[in-house]
Amino acid sequence: MGEGYKVDYGALEQTADDAHALAADAPGATKGMRLNRVVAALPGSLSAGRAAKTDGEWVTSAEQLTTDLLGFATALDTTARNYRAAEDAATESATGFFGGLP
Repeated sequence: MGEGYKVDYGALEQTADDAHALAADAPGATKGMRLNRVVAALPGSLSAGRAAKTDGEWVTSAEQLTTDLLGFATALDTTARNYRAAEDAATESATGFFGGLP
C-alpha cells in the first residue's frame, strides 16, 4: 500500500511567502511599464488614444494582479495553518487515547 496522504506544510508556507513577496514587488515592477508617455508624445493621434486606453487597462490589471497574489498567499497561509491544526488535534487525541503515536 502507498504512503498515504502527507501534507508538506513547509512547501505551502514557502509558496505563500513567495506569493506575498511577489505581491509586494508587483506595484513597483508594473509602475515603470506604463504607456502614459506615449499619449504626451503623440498628442491627438489615434495611437495616443489607444495608448491611453491600454494604459488604463494596464493599471487596472496590475492592481488586480497584486490583489490576486495577496489572496493566493493568504489562502495558502490559511491552508497550511488549518492542516497543522488538524494534525495537531489528531496527535493530541491519539496521545490522550492511545498514549501516543508510533
